[in-house]
Amino acid sequence: MVPIVIPSGRRERKKLDTRERLLQVALALFVAHGYEATSMDEIAERSDVSRGTVFNYFARKEDFLLAWIESRRAAARAVLARIDARSSTATRVRDALVAICRLHERDGRASRALVRCWLRCGGPLLEHAADTALLLRGVLRAGRARGDVRRDVSCDAAARAIHALYLGALYRWAADARLGSSTLTRDLLAGLDPYLRGLLVAPNPRRKS
Repeated sequence: MVPIVIPSGRRERKKLDTRERLLQVALALFVAHGYEATSMDEIAERSDVSRGTVFNYFARKEDFLLAWIESRRAAARAVLARIDARSSTATRVRDALVAICRLHERDGRASRALVRCWLRCGGPLLEHAADTALLLRGVLRAGRARGDVRRDVSCDAAARAIHALYLGALYRWAADARLGSSTLTRDLLAGLDPYLRGLLVAPNPRRKS
């Protein structure tokens, strides 16, 4: 009898499907019951898998929130990958962060709850918490290389400051459910745009003919 060989692609897709199901179940439970009140056992039960399976994909409960944050960061990377290479550094930074904000705004209630969960589990202090700043640093360094960003600007410090502007807007939005969903993007841009103008090389004045 010839053994049936399952294509590795199919196995990988099944693993990805299982991981995504676990993630969505965990996030829904965090929103409904809170981070502390949700156990790994409950996530396993709701996902119809064993407790060991959950730990195979997410070794710690905070890893679910790390994955959620990374999905937002992935949206920023996708924007940067498809944006016109001739676009200004300011446009690239704005569009990347607006993409993240739009994802939060799309489901404001859940996002607000998950941001609070993120803070409760010590999110800003966890591994990879500064990865968004690293992404922004890469954009600024590319801008400097083509003469778009001032030479006296520290790309590392500027990226951290931009990330802090984003987090400040996000935390204010998450803390006040009375704020409309779209206010996150507006609040971010209100603080971001003046800062970006300070980073850019001033355009040369046109010579009089």
